[in-house]
Amino acid sequence: SFSQANPAAALARSGDATGAEVRANLAELGWTRREWTLGAWQRDVDQNFSVARFDQGLVVEESGVEAAGQINDNWRLTSRYSNAERGNDAFKQTNALLEWRINEQDSLAAELRKITETRAGFSADGSLGALRYARRFSPSLEGSITGQKTLSNDSGNYRDNDSVTLGSRYLFGDLSSLSAEITDGDRGQATNLNGEYRLSNEHSLYSGYTWSDEGSTDPLFDASRPSGLTLGQRWRVNNKTNLFNESQSLKEGQSSGIAHNFGMDFYPSQNWNLGFMLQDAQLESPLGIVERKAGSINGGYVTPDASWNSKVELRRDSGLEEREQWVTTNRLLYRVNEDWRLAGRVNYSHTDDKNDPEADARFTETNVGFSYRPAANDRLNLLGKYTYLYDLSSLGQDTFTDYDQRSRILAFEGVYRLTKRWEVASKLAYRHGQARLGRNTGEWFDSTARFAAMQIRLETFYKWDALAEYRWLNVKENDSRRLGWLLGVDRHIGANLRIGAGYNFTDFSDDLTNIDFNYKGWFLNFTGVY
Repeated sequence: SFSQANPAAALARSGDATGAEVRANLAELGWTRREWTLGAWQRDVDQNFSVARFDQGLVVEESGVEAAGQINDNWRLTSRYSNAERGNDAFKQTNALLEWRINEQDSLAAELRKITETRAGFSADGSLGALRYARRFSPSLEGSITGQKTLSNDSGNYRDNDSVTLGSRYLFGDLSSLSAEITDGDRGQATNLNGEYRLSNEHSLYSGYTWSDEGSTDPLFDASRPSGLTLGQRWRVNNKTNLFNESQSLKEGQSSGIAHNFGMDFYPSQNWNLGFMLQDAQLESPLGIVERKAGSINGGYVTPDASWNSKVELRRDSGLEEREQWVTTNRLLYRVNEDWRLAGRVNYSHTDDKNDPEADARFTETNVGFSYRPAANDRLNLLGKYTYLYDLSSLGQDTFTDYDQRSRILAFEGVYRLTKRWEVASKLAYRHGQARLGRNTGEWFDSTARFAAMQIRLETFYKWDALAEYRWLNVKENDSRRLGWLLGVDRHIGANLRIGAGYNFTDFSDDLTNIDFNYKGWFLNFTGVY
């Protein structure tokens, strides 16, 4: 989070008023110090991942950014942009929400939302407006009413989405709660009931029920949950053991499913952690039944100088689909001394499809790296990493472009702060690898490449940075050379985090595991220092 630029400080420096007078005047206007938050997310969902939700056997990719904060004690502003894609379908929306807290009991919120729905390649735009009134009747009971109106429907191409929603929440006992929500509108009716009951400070039960009169809900275009019942519990057995289990029974149209999950987190001694999770599920559709059994175990060890975490998971599908998948992830960090850090990572997955051997998939990624940050000279940072990558993508992964690859990559990066405001950086990388067009077919061809970049960064004002980078790429296979600029701005969030955005005028990435040329455009940047 970051605070608003302080207008009181700016006016005090101008000499028009004393600092105390300015603070008093701004306080009357509501300009007190406020915290704002800025966030971004990226989510990728593999094909057939969902237990019982609507699934078309395609990868779903979602990304977005959100900003929120208090304007003053009574007004709050939230804005969000998100984009979700699945094959030829996509759902993009931008919204702004302004909330007014009238008093301790009442609040009013207004929202505008712009939506673009793309179904089978055909797009339609819609605009929605909504008002929400909420009232706290007592310390235990609160209720709300929300009205939504379609402001524009793209000459009828966008399906109207007028609706009215009534909601309430009741608190009782020791943080136990019941909530209910009923919606009626152009796109049908829906009911949500949720509850949590705390048996003790260590043990709680929870449940949820959702009903919708629409036969099938597509989660890409409708964020509501599918019809069904969820029951679960969380139990802290003692200071070393936590248990949880959950059951879900879901139904959408002609598809249904039931899944049971059970897991444990265990802390046997200082610095150590262990855990496991088991799943037993049955997925039923008009084409047949899939029996799914999955299990995972994880462990870790953490000290001030070392951190290790590993997880192994096995999933087996039988019936309509005969598939077995192994996945393991492993991380290791080690602090040699105040100046040196070492890191290692091993990710491996293997999918064996017994009905269709062509659907087999395998992924291996191994990294070994170091960082050198002299404690006596905080101007210098050196980083290095070696990567081995073998990638045979699954058939449903629409992000794998059109090639397999096996690569070994060596990369070095250096950053040096010339002055308090100026910083320079450079990066060199080399890829020795092969790729093949098509999936699991064709001849391997050489994909060896060299990369170089020079960057300069200037800290301007109010913790904002401007950067410019010139980059160069040479691909050995066709002796092609690509070069160009990358520009961006960043803002410091505290002492250890920097967030920004920019535009890449080249079509290649500085990550040489990406061997295609579709990286021209806008990007978000996050830099952390530890």
